[in-house]
Amino acid sequence: MLFDDRRISEIKPQEITDLIDNPRGEDLWLEFKQEPYKLFRNRDQNGMKQKSEMLKDVASIANAEGGYIIIGIAEDNKIAKEFLNVADADDFCKSITDLCLQHIDPRIPFLEVEPFKVDWKGNQYTIIIIHIPPSSMRPHFVKWDESAILVRRYGDRKREMLIS
Repeated sequence: MLFDDRRISEIKPQEITDLIDNPRGEDLWLEFKQEPYKLFRNRDQNGMKQKSEMLKDVASIANAEGGYIIIGIAEDNKIAKEFLNVADADDFCKSITDLCLQHIDPRIPFLEVEPFKVDWKGNQYTIIIIHIPPSSMRPHFVKWDESAILVRRYGDRKREMLIS
């Protein structure tokens, strides 16, 4: 498991830069996002889709074995390539946390969403790390648009699960 499922405060910046310096790809425990989900456009159709996708990403990892979503890493074919600064990281972290608390049922115990600073190639970047610990309370449903959606991560992808 990536970072031995440690809390964000226990991860060293070098471990994050190693994701790019020693290229690592997305897998069961790791997903990269180049930029934050568009969470602030509440009434915009694309904004609503982005919120739903973020919730599905978090729930899919919780329904698998836990892991991390790192926002602020550009990737190519799911391989980490470079850091990108996330503006307003604190606001995005609060929005992600609030949405998860409101729309994922049951709530994911010990979910963490925090800004994280890394120095890479002489520049400082602020990224966001979402730590989704393995959950004994799964399955976690995304309550969205008057429905309950069940998703799980398989390898580097998420899939909706059928309920019979």
